Amino acid sequence: MRSIVPLARVGRALAGIVLLGLLLGHPAGAWAGVSGLQATEENATKEREAALRSASGSGEGSVSANTKAAVYTVGAWVQTLNDFNVQERLFGATVWLWAIGPAEVEGDPLRTLQPTNLVGINESNFSGNAVRGEKHWFEKKVQGQFRHMWNLQNFPFDKQVLKMRFTEGLNDTFALKYVVDKRGSRLSDTIDIPGWRVSDFTVTAVPVEYNTSFGDPASVFDNRTARPALEISIELVRTTISGFFKLTAIMYGCVLLTCLTFLMSPADVSPRGSFVAGSLFATALNMRAASSALGTDGTLTLVDQLHILSLVLVFIAALMIIVTRRLLDRSMPLANVMRVNVIVLGASLVGFVIGNVILIGQAAALAHAP
Repeated sequence: MRSIVPLARVGRALAGIVLLGLLLGHPAGAWAGVSGLQATEENATKEREAALRSASGSGEGSVSANTKAAVYTVGAWVQTLNDFNVQERLFGATVWLWAIGPAEVEGDPLRTLQPTNLVGINESNFSGNAVRGEKHWFEKKVQGQFRHMWNLQNFPFDKQVLKMRFTEGLNDTFALKYVVDKRGSRLSDTIDIPGWRVSDFTVTAVPVEYNTSFGDPASVFDNRTARPALEISIELVRTTISGFFKLTAIMYGCVLLTCLTFLMSPADVSPRGSFVAGSLFATALNMRAASSALGTDGTLTLVDQLHILSLVLVFIAALMIIVTRRLLDRSMPLANVMRVNVIVLGASLVGFVIGNVILIGQAAALAHAP
């Protein structure tokens, strides 16, 4: 019995050694399985994120697991620019779009290309396609009014960047890719816009990302998708300031009329008051008309600031009527009262001129800023 006990103990010890050896000999395999699973999940996440960045950032197409993106060379020719409507925030244009792809690829890429800032479209727009050797050529004409937020804060030293945006309505960037035909894309030589000069023209293909998959059951991402888009950008610089003088002529006329009241006899309180009241009313009315003409009721433009400066001068003239009356009541000599009016007139005119120079200079400087 005594010999059996040591043997049992030896057996248990050997079994423990064998088990320990198994555990020490193969932990790497167990941990490798867990690490491999984690690495697979991390790599899948990184691949999905990289695919989305590729789809929405660089404009380059991506290849899904099953389908390679169809690549089309797209371009635009702007035939006309007209009907600038500041009040309605619109401009009219006629643009021809084209797409060139492999002849064996089926489907018309321009059929599902939707304008995103088009308000009204001409029903007579043309579309067609033809096979040219190994290439399939598609063409489409779009004519209508496009939405544009006219920024006239620095009028008449303003720049306008007119944009026409077109976004693919069905396929995402995993199925369709645009490459811009930069050589063929341009403005028509016949475009001549009175009062404006074209300073830049670009056509870019930058995908647009949405926070929805539009219900596509084959979407790669959950409630996220990127679709090909084409943007035509035309930068215009205003070349005439005649419109500025039309909007400010009455204002400056009222300023001159107000200045004359300082030179009237201090005793003529009633005529002076009539002139000042008329100038105040005319300036305020002209300011309202100018804001309406520029379509900028909610913003403070250069023209508005000049009108406000003119109103300050009118208020100074009204205040001087009261001051003059007080000075005369205190028996100040008429010549001295007249001298006070002339001094105030000179100071007011200097301030008005300096204010005009500063405001107009700032607007002009912003117009030449990059």
